[in-house]
Amino acid sequence: LPLPLRPPLRRPRSRARVGAIVAPRGGMVSGVVGVVVVVVVVVVVVVVVVVVVVVVVVVVVVVVVVVVVVLLLLGGGDNGSDEGIGAEFANTSYSLSLPIPIPLSLPVQPSARYQPKSLQTRASMEIGVWGQF
Repeated sequence: LPLPLRPPLRRPRSRARVGAIVAPRGGMVSGVVGVVVVVVVVVVVVVVVVVVVVVVVVVVVVVVVVVVVVLLLLGGGDNGSDEGIGAEFANTSYSLSLPIPIPLSLPVQPSARYQPKSLQTRASMEIGVWGQF
């Protein structure tokens, strides 16, 4: 009885380790295969990261475009009503279409060098300036 029990105990010692990547008689071939596997894994990870970043950027751009279009449709309608979600953004939606929105939104003051002599001329000029808005 003790004789059949001994060979199964000795066999695993002579074999290569179970689950080892290196082949039993690989030598240089197994090293090259290991390097190729590592390079392929790194390339796949880099490609996946780049694809995820591109998808996130595209989604963000699409969301921004949709929000701007919705605000333009709700807040910048031709009917003149300020009802809707984009009511508080109505001014910004109009200024988006202007090439230089900042100087047009600032109050226009007459320069210190040019002051109208009479109050009536100055008042009519200020009314003319604010009449544009």
